[in-house]
Amino acid sequence: MDTTRAEQIALDDALVAPANRLKIGKSNLRLNSDLKCKEATIQLVYDVLKLTPFYKAFQISADVPEIYMQEFWATATVHHHSIRFKMNNKKHIVNLEYFREMLQICPKLPNQQFEELPFKEAILIFLRDLGHYGEIKMITDVNGMYHKKNIDYAYLLWEDFIYQVENKNVKKSNKMYYPRFTKVIVNFFMTKDQSIPRWNSVNWHYARDDYMFTTIKVIFRHEDTQLYGAILSNELTNEDIRNSESYKE
Repeated sequence: MDTTRAEQIALDDALVAPANRLKIGKSNLRLNSDLKCKEATIQLVYDVLKLTPFYKAFQISADVPEIYMQEFWATATVHHHSIRFKMNNKKHIVNLEYFREMLQICPKLPNQQFEELPFKEAILIFLRDLGHYGEIKMITDVNGMYHKKNIDYAYLLWEDFIYQVENKNVKKSNKMYYPRFTKVIVNFFMTKDQSIPRWNSVNWHYARDDYMFTTIKVIFRHEDTQLYGAILSNELTNEDIRNSESYKE
């Protein structure tokens, strides 16, 4: 072990003891931009997803020292719907506006602000408009997407992030929640504050280290495709999608 590495380990241990560190697991996977699927319906979902205002949130990542990721979750607390945390023992605050900027989630409709999330009744009406006429017992029974309003999707993610911070001390596992978004937050503040040490290249978590979402299977064995009862609204597509083989199938 050389002196530089020994000193780095000592600095890291002073920030977060090894016993208090979380395992960086497979949650919060990154989506492959070139993802292809043999099943037409799923490929169509991928194509439609690329048109949404929150698509970049599935792909965004960063290269940061792992110790700052650990320090975030070791020190994070919720205060007035913002998250207070430390990086290199320096206090920082991240809120929804910062989070939306980091994930590059912009309004789909120009010159309109983000709207409040819809109530259950409005969501059900929208699903009916899409052509879903089956029984809906829960909102999660079907999936839909608004195309006439600037729905604040970043708020949905932020709400769960807040929940995880509030309940981090009661969770049963030692796995880190939202590791990819944690990296994005760390990188955001490292960029804003050049006084935060970059250390050396020891123990960094790179974008290439993210677990990748590579495939999904929703059809039964020996079947070629999956049939769905709801009609895909034209507002969710474009000409290229409508001319694709997946759409036609």
